[in-house]
Amino acid sequence: MTVAVGGILGGAAAAASAAAAAFAAAFFCVAISVQRSEWLAVQAAGIPAWRIVLPLTVAGLGVASLSFLVGEMFLTEASHRYASYQKTDMGDQIFDGGRYWHRSGDHLYRIKGTRHDLRTLGQVQIFERTAEGRLLSITYASNVQIDPDGGWHAKNAARRSFDPEHPEELTSLQRGLTLDLPPLSEGLDWLVFSDPEALTVPEIAQHIDRTAGQSSIRQQQLRTRLQALLHHRLTDPLIIVMLTLIAIPFALRIQPGGNMVWASIMSLIALIAFFFLRGLLQNLILKGLLPPALAIWPLPILITLGTLIALSRSSQPR
Repeated sequence: MTVAVGGILGGAAAAASAAAAAFAAAFFCVAISVQRSEWLAVQAAGIPAWRIVLPLTVAGLGVASLSFLVGEMFLTEASHRYASYQKTDMGDQIFDGGRYWHRSGDHLYRIKGTRHDLRTLGQVQIFERTAEGRLLSITYASNVQIDPDGGWHAKNAARRSFDPEHPEELTSLQRGLTLDLPPLSEGLDWLVFSDPEALTVPEIAQHIDRTAGQSSIRQQQLRTRLQALLHHRLTDPLIIVMLTLIAIPFALRIQPGGNMVWASIMSLIALIAFFFLRGLLQNLILKGLLPPALAIWPLPILITLGTLIALSRSSQPR
């Protein structure tokens, strides 16, 4: 669960960097022209404000499109490769730590790594218990292959068995086992849940559709996080365009020949406030208090509309 949240926030950080760069470029472009009285001269010549705003908007659209394409084509693969480098050595992980847990019937599963592109789970432990919760065996597999139907296959697994009726007896250890487990609906979800940022937009949508109608708490949590990631990916280009536009009213508050420090501070505060509010809404989504679409889309849309209204009333620098 933590990894999924980290994946969402990690991708958002990359998009936020592109949006902040577009905001700064638009702000200083307009601010310098206002400071040098160039904006005033353009307005005095009868040239409408939209003739100046339009090229900036087109530039913002270009940055947004490029950012989206780079994210889909390169950042997803880079995210997966970076995650693979963070995995610790197998020998240090056998009975220590663990990335996430799941319970299915009387079995407990601990998964410590995944390869989404290879559809494999790494460093898997399966704890078999009695109905009373007493441990019967621990099965360890360094590499588990997940079939499209959710089946698990592993070679060279090891199983340590316990006698709950005679705990003083020595445990037995079997090596070189071959696992061939029936389909588990959670198998593919673990691939998604551990490294969601490695998925492209169509893949995210596919996994959301696949979990539709499933009522388990874990499936609902996974679906909510994937929906949040999908809506964030789709709104990131809009936010770049929005911040390009919102920088202009702040720049127009500069007086010809004046200082741009105050306007820069106010624009920076607005930028920080926007990302703080977006992060707050993200937390509300992850806690199940707001649906992803309702929490993510209205904020950039309302700010964009407000910015357009402000631009229509700011044809002259003040």
